[in-house]
Amino acid sequence: MPRIAFVSTYAPHRCGIATFTFDLASAVGGREIVALHPADGPGPYPPEVHYRIRRDVRADYISAARALNDCGVDVISIQHEYGIWGGDDGAYVLDFVRALRMPVVVTLHTVLSKPSHSQR
Repeated sequence: MPRIAFVSTYAPHRCGIATFTFDLASAVGGREIVALHPADGPGPYPPEVHYRIRRDVRADYISAARALNDCGVDVISIQHEYGIWGGDDGAYVLDFVRALRMPVVVTLHTVLSKPSHSQR
């Protein structure tokens, strides 16, 4: 069974994507959780959250990617929704992906019919 890292908002954050990721990750055996949160985000996370990314701190994206590269995960599952990733239109997610050395699967929770240039 491949070891999966889930990167998303996560409980105790109250949003549909956090709930989706919690349920998805709970159904999988070996996993890592990387929680995205705003600077004033939720307090303590459950013990399965080993890494955190502060949404608006670009360096956190690279640090988390490097940690995942070194912890033995086989694939990354990114949950994407506009507003949960930092940077203009969530551009910091690209820094994160570029720093990874394993395959990435992305679930797009919103697909815009007319995205701007930077959203593309």
